[in-house]
Amino acid sequence: MTESHGGSAAGTAGGGRLSRYSCMAVAASAAAVAAVAAVNLGWTPPNLALVLVLVVAPLAVAGTALAMLRRPAGQRRNFLLACASAVIGLYLLEALFAAYPRLAIGLARGFGAWDTRSKLRVIADLRAEGKDAMSAFFPYSFARQGRSMTIGGVRTMPLSSVAKVTTVVCNEGGEWLVYDSDEHGFNNPKGLWKDLPLDILAVGDSFTHGYCVRREDHFVARLRRNYPRSVTVGMGGNGPVIELASLIEYGTVARPRLVLWSYFERDAEQGMAERRHPILARYFDEPGFRQDVFRRQKDIDAILRRQFDAAFERALAGERRKTWAAEATALAGLRRLRHAIRLDTVTPEMPGQSAPRRRPTAVQLAVLREVLARAKDVAGTWGGRLVFVYLPSWRSVMREREAADADRAMVTAVPIRLGIPVVDVQRAFLRHEELDSLFYFPGSHYNEKGYRVVAEAILAARAVRRALDGRERKP
Repeated sequence: MTESHGGSAAGTAGGGRLSRYSCMAVAASAAAVAAVAAVNLGWTPPNLALVLVLVVAPLAVAGTALAMLRRPAGQRRNFLLACASAVIGLYLLEALFAAYPRLAIGLARGFGAWDTRSKLRVIADLRAEGKDAMSAFFPYSFARQGRSMTIGGVRTMPLSSVAKVTTVVCNEGGEWLVYDSDEHGFNNPKGLWKDLPLDILAVGDSFTHGYCVRREDHFVARLRRNYPRSVTVGMGGNGPVIELASLIEYGTVARPRLVLWSYFERDAEQGMAERRHPILARYFDEPGFRQDVFRRQKDIDAILRRQFDAAFERALAGERRKTWAAEATALAGLRRLRHAIRLDTVTPEMPGQSAPRRRPTAVQLAVLREVLARAKDVAGTWGGRLVFVYLPSWRSVMREREAADADRAMVTAVPIRLGIPVVDVQRAFLRHEELDSLFYFPGSHYNEKGYRVVAEAILAARAVRRALDGRERKP
């Protein structure tokens, strides 16, 4: 009997030590999580929820684990069992999201959080629903590589994406930008090209394309509320020469009263490569040159569709070959669950925000001047007015205002000397009390608030009101 009792006591003591060490391990792990999160979040965390979940909650767990060291072994075991159950529950939820991604999407929307799907997966899901979905095509991908397509034996440089399809573009605010492209492959409602001449034609890059907000929140859509016949022919990655080509191809048909030339920082750099493209160069070297892409959209669509479908199938095949190691890593890190409820410890920042600022060169500004002079002449052929819209970056309004002011002065001097009115959106941004509220995150495109400021600045411009109304009424 004595021997049996002694063995039982020894076992109890051993179990007590094990539960004590386990509580210490839980406390150390939870404190480490809180410390790492606190360092990554910094002094100005993105929101209070992140602090509560990633810092306060782990510290509470660590404190409770330490308090358990003074409690009886039975209570310690119950605490550890609760912790283990919580961890197992989280991983079961992650596994469920891996098996049924739509559950994660629904949870993300409920939290106002992030759609974690890749663009490939979004397109695949839309196609599974019977929609004719594909990624947007970007003309710069042809321009930078000197490529083109052949239609009827003629080399052609496309300037838009595929027409009348469900187009998937980008996700910077948690929700993918998905829209039905218009009759010419742009981000406009269908039917606007039938009611000519237009009020406004906006040329530009991704900011004019509509990255990454719902169509109704973009600045061109806001202008459309005042002037219904307003369209954008902007596409992500466009530089000045592609924008000139777009104006010539679509503007000469649409004959808008106002052409908005949207310029985002560093657009001048892209003009150099575009100027060397054999087809784009003809818009400079051959007066009156046109590809007539407005009337060749079906032929362009057929080629772009074949190219996309082939690339899409290759990408799907690659996704199917995804290794178990990659899946295991995602599962171990609770990646789907973290993204679904937007528990990212590091605020995202677009690439290039830490790179040295590059001032526009004299050659780049000369190309810009050549482009704008030609654009002004083109718009003048039908009595249209050209207005230059300067769009600032997050970096310029949040980090490097002095350098940004110098660059902006160099760029805006070009249209001013050509007699082209300038709408300086940077000034409008700087009058805003909470500048960071105009962007999704450092280096992102504007959010709906930012695009609202852009629209308001354009509508308030005297040159815009003169072009559209023939008088200066208040916006």
